[in-house]
Amino acid sequence: MDSKSTLEKLTSLNGGSTRPLTDHAKGVLRDLLRRPKPTHEINAGVIDRLNRGGWVKIIQYLSPYKKHNGGTCPHLALNEEGRKFSATL
Repeated sequence: MDSKSTLEKLTSLNGGSTRPLTDHAKGVLRDLLRRPKPTHEINAGVIDRLNRGGWVKIIQYLSPYKKHNGGTCPHLALNEEGRKFSATL
């Protein structure tokens, strides 16, 4: 599935057509290429947009924060489709 056909099928949460990714969302994808990021560090609208595009998944991973005492927290990570799409940016 190529990214153009994916964008044509998506609709936004308010029923309008989905627009191309913003520079900020593209930057988040580039960051996710290096490592997963805690979800609370990323704008919720960006998470929604990337999730609707089918490029990311939410995983439980060790928390980088002392308050979690070595526990886990949700992280956003790229899936295979997301890695392929990020390579075209």
